[in-house]
Amino acid sequence: MKHARQSYQHIQDPSGKIPVDEPVFLLRAQDPVAADLVRQWANETEDLGGATLIVELARGQADRMDQWPIKKKVADLPPSDQMSFQFRNVDATGGQVETDLITGNHD
Repeated sequence: MKHARQSYQHIQDPSGKIPVDEPVFLLRAQDPVAADLVRQWANETEDLGGATLIVELARGQADRMDQWPIKKKVADLPPSDQMSFQFRNVDATGGQVETDLITGNHD
């Protein structure tokens, strides 16, 4: 699993079901927008015919996120994670473009 944040790289899938290079995104209950984003995912998954159980599990998790007592701040990025972020995007022609996430510059 590849996290956008270096400080989250230690959070991995010990069973190996998620490929090591597959991008993932972690939302925390302390983030004030997380629950709404999980609900949006559940709604879109339902609209696409996704399994009812996973949709309900996601909505339940969103409800638990709402109930989380600590809403500290919107997401940020610690300086230690800002050192060398680069992300590979696919451009309109299907070629890969490396983008520096801090500056937005493309190679």
